[in-house]
Amino acid sequence: MTKKPLIVWTVTVGLLVLGWSYGGHAQNPVDPMTKIGIVSISQILSGSKVRNEHVQMLMEKQNELRQELEAMDQELQTLQAQLQTYKPGSEDYLTQYKELIEKQAKLEALQEFYEKSIGVQDQQWIQDFYQKILVATQKVADLKGMTMVLERSDPEFPASSDMFAMAVRTHKVLYSKGCYDITADVIAELDTEQ
Repeated sequence: MTKKPLIVWTVTVGLLVLGWSYGGHAQNPVDPMTKIGIVSISQILSGSKVRNEHVQMLMEKQNELRQELEAMDQELQTLQAQLQTYKPGSEDYLTQYKELIEKQAKLEALQEFYEKSIGVQDQQWIQDFYQKILVATQKVADLKGMTMVLERSDPEFPASSDMFAMAVRTHKVLYSKGCYDITADVIAELDTEQ
């Protein structure tokens, strides 16, 4: 008879221990939000050393082009002043006038070309950089054991109606408490890859 209560007591204690250990794990589940990261593309674009260097290079190039255009404009002003010294309708006047018109057209064409060229170069660079952001984000997320990373960039206010409409269409993560922000880690990854 003493064996039966001992077996019942052992089984009961075993079940209690098993239940306690199972219950203990159930009370401290792994928070699924810790596997979700967020990243701000706008912060990366404004805080990355690589992006800032690209912007600096573009500004230097724009200044160089602006100086070239200003030199051409000065030349046009000189031609305009010289034109005033000729008798209207004379051969010298018409020759000078033709040169002035041609240089004005060249100046306007170069202004348009330089503006478009800088815009196209910047757009291509941003597209390439975005691909690098995706790779760096994946690398950081993998290192941190994340299963998902969402983009969260807060819109800037006040905003024009067009900018507000775009913010409403693109701003999808409205709340992310508990998600780990890996923006700084992604910036560091991008800057070290340089």
